[in-house]
Amino acid sequence: MNYMILLAGGIGSRTKLKIPKQYYEIDGESIINYLLKNIKDELDKIFVVCDLNYKNAITQLPNVVFVKNGNTRLESLKNGIIELKKIAKDGDLIFIHEAARALLDKRDLDLHKNNARINQGLITNNVVFDTMFKINKEKEILEVIQKQNIVAGYNPQSFYWDDLKKYKDDILNEQRDLDLSEILIKKNFKIKVLEQISNLRKITIKEDLEWLGENIKWKK
Repeated sequence: MNYMILLAGGIGSRTKLKIPKQYYEIDGESIINYLLKNIKDELDKIFVVCDLNYKNAITQLPNVVFVKNGNTRLESLKNGIIELKKIAKDGDLIFIHEAARALLDKRDLDLHKNNARINQGLITNNVVFDTMFKINKEKEILEVIQKQNIVAGYNPQSFYWDDLKKYKDDILNEQRDLDLSEILIKKNFKIKVLEQISNLRKITIKEDLEWLGENIKWKK
């Protein structure tokens, strides 16, 4: 089985919208519904972790389960894992994704599916072409970081349940608002990066919405 925990509980304050960004409509369709339309046939179950007050704004699909969001990203992930572990079995592939990366499609999911069994975990990445600096608190440059050792971490992340379940207690007991990959890496869990196929840029500010709109129109 292929399952996904879809994190959709953020408020998107940096976009300066009156509603959370995942419910912003482009050509009459919300960002989250556009995403669900493109991935629904590739997954057996999608756990949408969201503010349940917005539940009716999300397309009601037979393979979608709604889960109440937490106060932080990690709390929302924990809530998703609690629901997931009720049905997950060894051999099930688990995807972690976020609604703010709306251009995820079948090609991206297939890339993970085709590479998952030979790795403990996978995370989508994008190659960094810009010059990267390490700075101090005063924003002074301390050193130039070698680009060949740096990638930008995107979602989705993917793990087989037989591997992930071994660390579920570590995840559920973590109090800091860390990314799942950071928690696992500290436990010597091996995660490999996969270069993206689709443009999985995260929608963070208002200009990103304009970029997303242009890409959606182009895809159509």
